[in-house]
Amino acid sequence: MSCKRPNTAGFHLTRKEVQSKTVNNKSHFLLTTFQMMEIGDWRFHLPLSAFSLYFRRETLKSVRTVLLLGLAVILSGLMGSVAYAQDPDQGKATYEEQVWQCQRCHGPNGEGLYARPLAGSEKSAQEWLDQVRNGGRAMPAFSAEQVSDQQILDMQAYFSGLTKPANFTPKQPPTAEDPGQNLMLQKRCVACHEEEATTGQGRLISNFIDRGVVPTQEVVVKQLRTPFKNMPSFRPEQVSDDEAALIAEFLAAQVAAQTPPPALPQSGGETSSPMFPLVLLAVGTALALTGLALRRGLAR
Repeated sequence: MSCKRPNTAGFHLTRKEVQSKTVNNKSHFLLTTFQMMEIGDWRFHLPLSAFSLYFRRETLKSVRTVLLLGLAVILSGLMGSVAYAQDPDQGKATYEEQVWQCQRCHGPNGEGLYARPLAGSEKSAQEWLDQVRNGGRAMPAFSAEQVSDQQILDMQAYFSGLTKPANFTPKQPPTAEDPGQNLMLQKRCVACHEEEATTGQGRLISNFIDRGVVPTQEVVVKQLRTPFKNMPSFRPEQVSDDEAALIAEFLAAQVAAQTPPPALPQSGGETSSPMFPLVLLAVGTALALTGLALRRGLAR
């Protein structure tokens, strides 16, 4: 470090001003005093190493903060990987025993049926999640209550390890003259409601009859958009409200045709109690015996 007397036209800073400059604007102070610093009557020329050391000390906390943030990101990624560890065996069990609805369109072994095969899937885990949650062109969407993210990831791991079928032709449903019935067939409702869509009978019709519910357009639309229990949801682009009205008309006709008529009341008012004739018989017998006894008494 060297020091010289300043020129009268030089830049002067008092010790107090230098300290203030350091606190309020460290970067400006370092760049300025790197060339020269004047305090009172003295001019100081400091080497670069002194400022480098000072700079490193001042930024140590910032570097430490960056490192901690980076460590936090790495740890969160590791925790996410552990939380979503995929189990192919569990995915097989889930598909076969729990999420049975998938089999109705993709086949018992994921070989494909009404929908494409799942075996040999090349889609990523995230693509599986997006497809199941949001549905596709024809595929309905499943909620987290029906199938969890972990179950989806397990199934993805299972099917991605299988061999993709060499050839696949999707099953084509039949057609029907009734527009509502035909929609149930072409919209793949037949995959889960085969008996109802083909014969107009089945558990769905029986449930409406047992609950005394008429399947109106409002009832069908509500079930399509916000279904309960196991049924996935369909977007308006997949089944419109007008199409739901046609399906409701078909279902309502089946319910009406299969609902038994109410029991007719019997003629003559209320039926007599089965004990009433016995009571009359006992009273009649008692009166006859009493009359017979009186007659004998008078004869004497």
